[in-house]
Amino acid sequence: MTTAAVELRRSNAWFECDRVGKHRKRIESTKELWTRVLLPQRAKLRNVIEIGLCEAASTIWLMENIRPDQWVGIDPWRPGRKHHAEMFKTYEQNFWHNISVSGAINIGGASKPNYGQIDSNHERYFTFGATNCKVAKSSSHDYLRGPIDDDFNDHSVDLLIVDGDHSAVGCLTDLVLGWRKLKPGGLIVLDDFDRRWHNARPNVHEAVLAFWNCFEHLAIKEVETKKHVVIRRKLDG
Repeated sequence: MTTAAVELRRSNAWFECDRVGKHRKRIESTKELWTRVLLPQRAKLRNVIEIGLCEAASTIWLMENIRPDQWVGIDPWRPGRKHHAEMFKTYEQNFWHNISVSGAINIGGASKPNYGQIDSNHERYFTFGATNCKVAKSSSHDYLRGPIDDDFNDHSVDLLIVDGDHSAVGCLTDLVLGWRKLKPGGLIVLDDFDRRWHNARPNVHEAVLAFWNCFEHLAIKEVETKKHVVIRRKLDG
């Protein structure tokens, strides 16, 4: 089932069926980049970590186009400000609605929670086609420090998508903690590189610059645009 054939919920995300929205130009640039950079390499992108899920638009694109063997998504859907609480609650509800109407199937059995329910570890499981999926409702910083080891060995992840905490500290922490999982030749894809400062605090742009200053000898910067950065770990990095 394609996203164009179902009724998806959208308040702040991109979908194939979306033709309007003030962020459409920015959104289309992201889809164009992913199509150009990730699709030709999809046979190699078998293990994927996605940080920052919002309403599942990017997740659905990955499932329909890349079709990895194993995907782990991490998002606490927790606002940084109290007045954003309802907005993030809507994002989470829309994520699960969009996943359910786009082809996900519950993994049953007593050892894992039912689809739509959350277990004591704040994890949910489903399949999407041939992809085994897990969503961790958790801080990415906490999850990448330990629980992720249940899913992936070190140096086993082909694609790391970082689009979660947009503060410089948050983004840099995701990059550093995720690095140990990335295999030689693996890709890091970052969005919102154009975000430099917000409320007098550094954002994504400054985090990427700091990361690159430390890891430049271990990586290759394959793409850098106003909005996106794609970094490949060197084979000997």
